[in-house]
Amino acid sequence: MKEPSNRIGYLENEWKLLHSSKTALLSERKKKKLNKENYEFQKTVRESDIIRKVYSKKLEEKLKTAKEEIEEQKEIQRYKEHKPSIAFAVITMLLLSLTMLSNYEGITGYMTFTKEQTMTTMLNETFADNTILELEFTNATSLRISGEIIGRGKARVLLDLNGTLLTVMDKDTS
Repeated sequence: MKEPSNRIGYLENEWKLLHSSKTALLSERKKKKLNKENYEFQKTVRESDIIRKVYSKKLEEKLKTAKEEIEEQKEIQRYKEHKPSIAFAVITMLLLSLTMLSNYEGITGYMTFTKEQTMTTMLNETFADNTILELEFTNATSLRISGEIIGRGKARVLLDLNGTLLTVMDKDTS
């Protein structure tokens, strides 16, 4: 069986010959584009309107079938071209879904996510003299102090870290 595209060319040529004049048919024969058997066949088909209509209908059906086959082949080719991207999208969606459904504490890569615990201690106290305030923290990674110094004086905050005193803030107002 011929390729659908070659078959379409052949069938379209047959269609053209069927609907051409007798002189055009003879001209095709002289140009040797039409062999003796096909020429005789075309002449026979032209003799009867019934045979011509039946043959014309048969050609239309074959053309339609060949064009449908070409469309199917194109669709298969398009699917084959997009197959890797479809597979990649499906796998990515599955992995993201599994990651979201699991109780993962972090995703590694360019982005990290960890559960951090924040503890806030509100003192709301006024210090007028030297005062030592001891607060017990464990596993602290940062410290933030807010407030204001009113009037003249000096304020210093020291952090005792395993016996080592670190100066966190040292302010003198005048």
